[in-house]
Amino acid sequence: MLTVLREEGNLQVEMREGESIAAALRRAGLLAEECEAGGLCGRCRVRLAPADACEPVAEEYAVLSLAELRSGWRLACCHTQDELFVQLPSLPLHRRNEPLLRNDLPCGLALDIGLDIIEAALVELRCGKVLARTACGNSQRRLAPDLRRRETYAAARLPVLRAALAQDIRYLAASLCQAAAIDPLMVSRISCAADPLSAAVLGGGASSGMVSLRGMELGIGAREAYLLPVAGQGIGGSAVAALSAGLPQQERERVLLIGLRSNCELLLADGDRLSGCAVYGGAVLESVGLSCGIPPLSGAAYRLWLWGDAFLPETVGDAPPRGLSFNGAVSALAQLLAQGRISSEGRLAGGKLYLDQEQRLWLNQEDVRSLQLAQCALRCALDMLLQKADLWPQDIDRVLLYGALPRGCSGEELCAAGFLPEVLADKLYCLGNAPLQIAVAALMQEDVRRRAEKLAARVNVFDPLAEVGWEDGFAAALCFPKS
Repeated sequence: MLTVLREEGNLQVEMREGESIAAALRRAGLLAEECEAGGLCGRCRVRLAPADACEPVAEEYAVLSLAELRSGWRLACCHTQDELFVQLPSLPLHRRNEPLLRNDLPCGLALDIGLDIIEAALVELRCGKVLARTACGNSQRRLAPDLRRRETYAAARLPVLRAALAQDIRYLAASLCQAAAIDPLMVSRISCAADPLSAAVLGGGASSGMVSLRGMELGIGAREAYLLPVAGQGIGGSAVAALSAGLPQQERERVLLIGLRSNCELLLADGDRLSGCAVYGGAVLESVGLSCGIPPLSGAAYRLWLWGDAFLPETVGDAPPRGLSFNGAVSALAQLLAQGRISSEGRLAGGKLYLDQEQRLWLNQEDVRSLQLAQCALRCALDMLLQKADLWPQDIDRVLLYGALPRGCSGEELCAAGFLPEVLADKLYCLGNAPLQIAVAALMQEDVRRRAEKLAARVNVFDPLAEVGWEDGFAAALCFPKS
């Protein structure tokens, strides 16, 4: 039996055998939001008493802070214990001298929707100031975890995917408005950068331009959204937005743009020519595909420094480590390859290795395999893109990276792990989350939208998997570089 603590009086909720706390609360009508039931979204936060009744699981370290965990906050979908006191999260009562929700500040919501991670920013429309930022897992993952299955699912059940996406946007909008003390009805505009499939899901079939949000019930004032244009064949609005932010500064400069995300997008600017391709690299490129991976938020380890036989993690916000970002995994991978603890064939000695003293960061054999397949897909697609442009890696002047990168990536470590040719190590620059930045600008500036639309129309896109030699190239790139 659970005892739910409420101001109007405590409530007893019976637990069924094998049932999670979240399921019991939802059955009793106390938990309205659906969640991913895997500790990914964080929507079923509850406070349990006693605080140490349920040991935190790995998924909770990715969503909750250490202070929250110590004070008893848990994800209700991750626990089945009975005989507990449960406190549901609620907005604090207004107190004197505390600000009320502002209803005089026009705002917009900028979104960057990836296959596995959604990042969002609340923007003041009068001056373009970002009031708050946050991120969450993409709930479509629980319906179809990878690109191919999601495409098949969308063909038959697009409204179901759209409802899952609406749930995520509603959660993000509510969290941002609460953090900035803004009335959600003041959010009157939405602009979005997304991969082609996610754009089509949000647009109800349309993947570019203004789309109706009818039926999505987002809890905000906006009734339409602007989708940054897609170029086709896997090149979405996110890639076009990043291209808009990182176009060559000189007319004859050759620039390679790479999106390190599940749908890995590559664009090449060679003078007036724009060409590109996309390949599925897996959820590991957005961190959530790692067994202890978390989005690039507070506590995400983005660099690991070898000190003797141990690693010292460097984290976002200098917070205690809560999980690995993609950067951190690449950092560990490069150094373990150099030490010979991971072979060029991808075998990890011992099958699992803890990377910090508290054992909150680790790589296991499945993580290494996922990284190996991701670097293989990226290298093979890159080789084909350069081959079609009649260029070699040394012909590239700059390499621009974008994606869920908290502090950029080390060029040396990316090359040592096989993601890029060694000759590009000193030419690498990180744009951060350029798609979200362009989505912010597109909320207010019509010329940003027109520029993106013109660029999308210029890109010559091909499907690398349909090219002759893909399978041979993939097999040739499968091994990590030898130390």
